[in-house]
Amino acid sequence: MKFKRFGIEFCRLQRSEIEMLRQWRNDDKIRQFYFYKDLITQDQQQVWFSKIDNECNFYFIIKLNGVPVGLIHASEIDWRKGEAFVGLFIYADRYMGTNVPVLSSLGFLDVMFEIFGLEQLFAKVMGSNSVAVEYNKKLGFRYVEELDQPGGQLFLLTVNHYRHKTQLKEYALQTKGNGMEIELNHDDLITQPNVCARIDRLSIQLKERLAVTILKESPVA
Repeated sequence: MKFKRFGIEFCRLQRSEIEMLRQWRNDDKIRQFYFYKDLITQDQQQVWFSKIDNECNFYFIIKLNGVPVGLIHASEIDWRKGEAFVGLFIYADRYMGTNVPVLSSLGFLDVMFEIFGLEQLFAKVMGSNSVAVEYNKKLGFRYVEELDQPGGQLFLLTVNHYRHKTQLKEYALQTKGNGMEIELNHDDLITQPNVCARIDRLSIQLKERLAVTILKESPVA
């Protein structure tokens, strides 16, 4: 499963990529901003992937021109309530301080709200990470409460509030243009039937508004 929006490609995490992700996650520059700070072993990573490789967790490698630069995800999705937890990190230093994090977030939020049909997204942030706190606020997230984790804060973004936060969206549309590409392979149709069904039911109006193109891999004969 792949999505492309605002020049950013979101590729569903594959088992072959989890060692790369583990190396990123264990790097001090990333690990310092997580509540769980122990180094993750290969065995732990394998167990973790087996738990999240389903329709309630969508982890995507962020790619630019085919090169992996970071991770973005929606986890613990409650399809009945239309809720999930989201998070992002950019690993490639050259893209820190550029528009890549913002374009990645906006593209992903469009997928979560408009394609997946979620209504509320929560973000857990360390209060001491002032950059992350301000970043989430600019995207439209609002403070909810303190978390049980020391120094943790919970933020919330609703679909209605996101749709009215037009300034960043207008910037993305002006710099990268409209258009969303969705690519589904044969395995997606089998392992993620709920999401694939949602994509099939997208309205003509939504497809036109986001300029959606859907590519489906033909079954192998």
